[in-house]
Parts: sequence; C-alpha cells; structure tokens
Amino acid sequence: MDKERGANRLRNICLRLADVRPRISRLDQMKGEGKMAKYHRIIIDGVPYYREYSYGLDGYGEMLSEDELVQRLLEEVVDEEIEISQREIEAALRRIADRDDRNMLQSYIRYLERISRE
Repeated sequence: MDKERGANRLRNICLRLADVRPRISRLDQMKGEGKMAKYHRIIIDGVPYYREYSYGLDGYGEMLSEDELVQRLLEEVVDEEIEISQREIEAALRRIADRDDRNMLQSYIRYLERISRE
C-alpha cells in the first residue's frame, strides 16, 4: 500500500512538473523579450533566409528574407525619427538677429557636419 501511494505521489509530481515546464519556458521567453532576438541564417539555393530562434522554447519563428529581417530589426531598435531640413535650418539662422549668436551656431553646425562624416 505504501509503495502504491508513493508511486502515485511520484506520478502526480511528474504530471505537475510537466504542466509547469511550458509556463517556465514562457516566463523565460517573456523575461528575454527586452533582449535582441537571435536569428539563424538558412541558405536555400544560394538565397539567404532568416528565422528567429527561441532558445527558451527551442523552436523557430517564421522564415524572413533579408529585407524583411532588416525592416523588422529597424522597427525594434529605432526609437525616434528626426528629420532635418538644411533649408529650414539656414532660414532659422538668418532670423537670428545677433551676429555673434548666428556665427556661433553656424560654427557648431559645421562642426556637427564634420564629425558626422568621420
């Protein structure tokens, strides 16, 4: 009787563990959602494709072309889009009445342009 009860307890524990494992994997996956996804490159007939690989779930996501992957990664990492119009900046500089302030800002803009090319 004690052997049977012990076997039943062990079986119940195993069943509960089997039920908990997927939840633990999902928690691990959710915990990693702030991290950059990892992808595997799959080359088919010389054409590269990419699939997201989830180590926590030990499985793959959808197959993506290189362009689709680049677009997806840009959507994930680009926080803000800043548009700069050189014409508008030049017009704003002309509206600055103080010549010293205008010259200082023009020098700073030239500096920013120079370091952006380096």
